Amino acid sequence: MRGAPWLWVHDLSQPEQLAIHVLPIIMIASQFFMQRMTPQAAGVDPAQQKMMMFMPLMFGMFFYNMAAAWCYTT
Repeated sequence: MRGAPWLWVHDLSQPEQLAIHVLPIIMIASQFFMQRMTPQAAGVDPAQQKMMMFMPLMFGMFFYNMAAAWCYTT
């Protein structure tokens, strides 16, 4: 992935160069969308439901400044 371009990201092994990182925001939005599409099981703990709704935001914070792809070289 080193040096590989994809859409507006010129090097996937580096973080986005835009002022606002778009890929993590897309990731957060798609996770919320997938959670809304998934049927809820009956009798699920409300605290667990709140935590699952909070997880995309946590992942967004973790990955906001990370590279778009991971590059392994030997």
